[in-house]
Amino acid sequence: MKNLSIGRVGLLLFAFAVYSSSILFSKMASQYEVMSFGYILFFAGVVLALGVYAVLWQKILSFMQLNTAFLCKSVTIVMVMLLSYLFFAEQISVYNVCGALCIMLGLFVLAWRK
Repeated sequence: MKNLSIGRVGLLLFAFAVYSSSILFSKMASQYEVMSFGYILFFAGVVLALGVYAVLWQKILSFMQLNTAFLCKSVTIVMVMLLSYLFFAEQISVYNVCGALCIMLGLFVLAWRK
């Protein structure tokens, strides 16, 4: 992960935030009856977010190896937890935090054990 500027790290984090928003839109769509206006609106948000994420992901892969970029994606675990807390008032337990930290730690160890 040499040659990572602040701009590239920012792009990486922005891409993961967009991906996390697709999960948020998906959960919001699930609260509506299938094919209702709200469902279609939030489902369109999922498709749009994933489309933007796909473009950003290709840009990320132009300067970062796939295995490293995919391991960095573990940040989305924390983002989704925080978004769920903020938008759906879901509780974050100590077990959730410990589980997310264990997953991220394990992936970071794999990424940088060279």
